[in-house]
Amino acid sequence: AKFPKVWITMVDTNVIDAKKAIAYWQKRGIHSKYTTLENRGGNIQDAENLAHTEMDYYTECTRLMKQGYILFNGDMVICCTDYSRQMVLGNIVDSSVYEVWNGTQAVTYRRAYLSHRFDELPLCKVCKVDRVKEVEVMPWKAQNGGISN
Repeated sequence: AKFPKVWITMVDTNVIDAKKAIAYWQKRGIHSKYTTLENRGGNIQDAENLAHTEMDYYTECTRLMKQGYILFNGDMVICCTDYSRQMVLGNIVDSSVYEVWNGTQAVTYRRAYLSHRFDELPLCKVCKVDRVKEVEVMPWKAQNGGISN
């Protein structure tokens, strides 16, 4: 990337502090945003201890709709939290990126996610967020036109 990006993950950060940090970096031309605390597909064991209430399913995730991750062996996984390759879409050594991204496995995963059938998705069924911080963050985003990716 030509320019750095700054992301703040909401743990014990006060929303007002996050807003100030975002404004500070954006005035300097650096893309900035903040996100809610998530357990990264169940990979962060302490996330539940840091949350303000019981964490809930991450039902607004867009990763599987717009991001693919190609691993060292050519496997494409649907999420950056898939450290153990539980949701492999296919392999770009055997097929094109287009074919893997739009293939049967990808479509099956996306349909299950959109239908909230998380039990069919090994990562998604354990991926959760802290809704308290999400509730505080979302109105501010809407009021200020959001922060683009």
